[in-house]
Amino acid sequence: MSVDKHLNHPLYKEARELFGEVQHEQILKGAAKYPEPLNPHSWTPQQLLAHMMQEAVDMVHYGVAMHTILKERDEQLTEFTKEIHDLKQLCEQQKETINRQSVKLNQYESTKKLPPL
Repeated sequence: MSVDKHLNHPLYKEARELFGEVQHEQILKGAAKYPEPLNPHSWTPQQLLAHMMQEAVDMVHYGVAMHTILKERDEQLTEFTKEIHDLKQLCEQQKETINRQSVKLNQYESTKKLPPL
């Protein structure tokens, strides 16, 4: 198994880049909010755990919100797909009607007599 294939995969590369951008933004937010960078010795284990759990709760809420949006979009996509199918069927029916009318018109015109010159 080639580890490079995994490390250089476009999806993982994009994830690393996006994560780096978000991490940078979070560090800037932290710098504006706290007087010093995160120092493990400035927090008790209980404080770190509580803060981590608060962030985890937020993460789950964001995940559920994203799931809700994706579910709604999937339902819309299903509706649009059905509408497209129905419209294609309607177009086919209209084409058949036009073809039948065209045949009738051609039959009618072929039986008409031209006026004498």
